[in-house]
Amino acid sequence: MGCALNWITSFDLVMECYKSLLQPNYGAEDVFKVILDVLRDCLCFFASRLTFYDVWQMKEYGNEGSWAKLFRVPVMEQNPFGIHPLWLSEDDQVLLSTLLRGRTLKLLAVYDSKNGTFKFPKIQNINCAATPKICIESLIPPCF
Repeated sequence: MGCALNWITSFDLVMECYKSLLQPNYGAEDVFKVILDVLRDCLCFFASRLTFYDVWQMKEYGNEGSWAKLFRVPVMEQNPFGIHPLWLSEDDQVLLSTLLRGRTLKLLAVYDSKNGTFKFPKIQNINCAATPKICIESLIPPCF
């Protein structure tokens, strides 16, 4: 497997060439924002719509036909201004970073896709103004 930088365009670091990264077929309803990220070691799109967010995963890298919708996250009652997926567990719970209307601090939320509920973990002594990130320790060096 080669190394590539991905956005809507992919740059292959080994072959030194660009190619378009085709997005999933989102259906008829308008998508007003997409976030490209990595969840479970696969490329994912988090597609924002007015009443929900769809989580799409590319099951086989480079195969645009392998896009699969994992689940749908409803808009929270608190009406978030922004939502960003951070982590997807093996039992399909997604850790989200959210910015709620009327607030300047980001909150963490856990959405359980099996029962359709949100939880808001309480974390002491944390600077919520910071942008949360997931770091994964690895002994494998980068490929470039």
